[in-house]
Amino acid sequence: MVKWKLYWVESDGYEDCFVVAKNSRSARSVEANMNGFHISDTKATRIIDIPDEYEEKADQKFRKWSKVHAPEQATNHDLHQWPWYSDKWLLEELGAQFRILEEEEQTLLRDVVYARKVNGECYTYNIGAKAIAEKNEWLPHYNIMTRSQGSTLLNSFLLL
Repeated sequence: MVKWKLYWVESDGYEDCFVVAKNSRSARSVEANMNGFHISDTKATRIIDIPDEYEEKADQKFRKWSKVHAPEQATNHDLHQWPWYSDKWLLEELGAQFRILEEEEQTLLRDVVYARKVNGECYTYNIGAKAIAEKNEWLPHYNIMTRSQGSTLLNSFLLL
């Protein structure tokens, strides 16, 4: 059973972010504690399970960072990266794609675009098989489709 999960945590619409945590309450706590929100003012949506091997990779990167930026904590063998905000390398490993469109930062992960406008406002929208399933209730539920089924379905719509 995987230990860590990636969450999209929403708060005021400007501080929304990706957080790695064991559960939604922990993910919400990271955002609440760092930005002064009450935990009840946050919402965490689970995106994907993180393969266990990434935990050690994250810890190694954090220890390396600590040696330079926080040497007093670098020798602590119980030092761990997570729960905390997701780094870009992890999002890339999990299949995220990034782009800037009309000065708007966008991250695509699992058929959802997580976007940040120039003014900092965040929003999300579905694309691909997930969006098609939302608009067509007669299709199989998105969560039970395999990725290949979703791609085949999307390709068949694009060919019409």
